[in-house]
Amino acid sequence: MEKKSASRELLINILIFGIGTIGSKLIMFFLLPIYTAYMTQSELGVAELVVNYMNFLFPIASVNILTAMLRYSMDSTNDKRKVLQNTILVVCMGCVCVSVFMRIIHTKSSVDNWKIYLMVMLFTYALQQVLSMFAKALDEVRICTIGNLIYTGTLFLFSIGFLVFLKRGTAGYLMSMIAANLVSILYFCISLKITQYLYLGKIDAKLLKEMIWFSIPLMVESLSGWLATFCDRFVLEYFMGTDSVGIYSVASKLPSLIAAFASVFMSAWVLSAIKEYEAGSDRTFSNRVFQKFSAIFLVWAVFIIYICKWLMELLVKGNFTESWKYAPLLLCSAVFGGFGNFFAVFYTSAKRNNVLMLSTLLGAAINIVFNIVLIPVIGIQGATLTTMLSQLIVFLYRMIYSQKFVKIQIHYIQLMLALGAIIMESVMVVFGINRIFTAFPVILVVVLYYRELLEIGITFFKKVVERKIDKYEN
Repeated sequence: MEKKSASRELLINILIFGIGTIGSKLIMFFLLPIYTAYMTQSELGVAELVVNYMNFLFPIASVNILTAMLRYSMDSTNDKRKVLQNTILVVCMGCVCVSVFMRIIHTKSSVDNWKIYLMVMLFTYALQQVLSMFAKALDEVRICTIGNLIYTGTLFLFSIGFLVFLKRGTAGYLMSMIAANLVSILYFCISLKITQYLYLGKIDAKLLKEMIWFSIPLMVESLSGWLATFCDRFVLEYFMGTDSVGIYSVASKLPSLIAAFASVFMSAWVLSAIKEYEAGSDRTFSNRVFQKFSAIFLVWAVFIIYICKWLMELLVKGNFTESWKYAPLLLCSAVFGGFGNFFAVFYTSAKRNNVLMLSTLLGAAINIVFNIVLIPVIGIQGATLTTMLSQLIVFLYRMIYSQKFVKIQIHYIQLMLALGAIIMESVMVVFGINRIFTAFPVILVVVLYYRELLEIGITFFKKVVERKIDKYEN
């Protein structure tokens, strides 16, 4: 009964987070033609650099305490109000300190001209993330999902206003994000009735210290993750200019179709994994989850890679049409990133964040070195190849080391054959190999996981039939 309950809870959370994440990604894809039609390569490149800079500063400003807020809020011995108080205190002080520091230094990048936008984005994004994570900590997954949908929905509307009608370019891109964050913040405050959780009493110094010590390795891990994922934009800007950043940024939007599935699953999986770890359950549930996740994730990924050129030609306008050739390897790296994040959950559940941090530092080091070496030689494709390599190594490290404290049954031959097929398919698409031959890796992955896919299909069919019968009897 306990395993069925855990599976049911995981499935419900996946469905709820899925509605929000998939809806959000669909809206983002509708934005892609707008960005490429109403912004130049340079304008989009600069806008993406500002956003990526904010993504770098956010873990520093927040000390990545949001994960600690989720983890400690789910501990019944802690007062959720005090946990939120500590989180808001750290985030606000961090944003102020980072903003003051940013006013003083010069980045020698095009970001220097957009510091005011950067600071306002940092404040609004930080508060939106705090409220979204607190909703998850309260197990209000529906509110969390609706809040994220409201963000992307208003982002779409504001983007049309600022880019299509007002033609504000980079400024319009950034202002639409700030405005969407503000609307989302307002929704969370009203829906959560946030005033009842605001605690103005004495700060719990002991709890604050625990949360910060829990978060510091995660902060380093997040910064390393940024270096492993986004530093390539700044290396591209240095060697090839902002136009190349714009093209690369458009190509990097397509992997969000793969990352969306992983994100939906991880949002629900982290809650189930922490509860399972706290309960001291055996790993039968985790084993089943990993196999089913692998089956759906890999089949979805191999299909998206197969049609990626057609998708990019459909969505991308103007001077960005060449970006399709950089998408396959980025899609491949999104697969490795998804698996790496799956195993990262075990480290967070077991509070082994130091090891998690080391794995991401390794990926960051590889990313920096190979970007500097490969981008001057093979251009944008050097950035895609580096991203794929670093994500692969981080995933393998986390998978192998996690076996020291969680015994997950992994069918290594099956998994490695499937990942090899995806790498081969990505390379074939890049070099324009005939679609008939490119279909072979797709078929191989489906054959490798046909049993899991069949089991998932039968289970889903049974659930539908049971619901129909219950509805008829009632």
